[in-house]
Amino acid sequence: TPCLHIQLGSSSIRSCVLLLPRGNSHRPLSAPNTDGLDALISQVEVEKALPKLSNGKAPEKAGWPAELLRYAAHYVTMEDGSRHKVWVLAPLLTRFLNRCFCAGVLPPCISSALVTPIHKKGCTLDAANYRPIAVGEPLYRPYTIILNKRLVGWSEEHQLRSPVQAGFRPGQSPIHHLFALRHFIDTARISRRPLYACAWTSRRPMILSSIIFCGTNWSPLGWAPAC
Repeated sequence: TPCLHIQLGSSSIRSCVLLLPRGNSHRPLSAPNTDGLDALISQVEVEKALPKLSNGKAPEKAGWPAELLRYAAHYVTMEDGSRHKVWVLAPLLTRFLNRCFCAGVLPPCISSALVTPIHKKGCTLDAANYRPIAVGEPLYRPYTIILNKRLVGWSEEHQLRSPVQAGFRPGQSPIHHLFALRHFIDTARISRRPLYACAWTSRRPMILSSIIFCGTNWSPLGWAPAC
């Protein structure tokens, strides 16, 4: 079973390792079928995506909010007394999104976004200290919702994701890895042994650093970039 393995230190320093299945056994033996990814967008997919639009979000430069798409619907009473929701714009949106899907490009009127830099900390003259917030047109959001649902379902069905990935996956969260790390820290604290762990730094991609916990207060001693 794949897991995050962190070794406790002894007389010699040991680095943490990430255990993966032998021979990448979680990978499919043959190339998965991609017909579902290449199929035209159905009206059912559009109708399922529209309720997922968020209310109260800032519109882009066109000025119209997502509520215009989400609430363009009415109910029809069926013969058995049940009520069926009819999305007025769903047929038109389906044809429009399929044109974009077949062409492989979105028109500039909906693919642009207004970007506002939000200062986080530090010097205001350093662009790295700002977080860009992009506000796009609501019309492209159902498109991205549909494509994301297809890709997530397809990759999970064919087990194309690493079994140790917890973030951005349905039913999983990085909290699982944090719980495991908390367990290793508590175990090392009880046994009064140092703990060595590894982490990827976000400011310097692809540079592996080691963070060392030692003593009774378990404060980090420093970062040691790996070669």
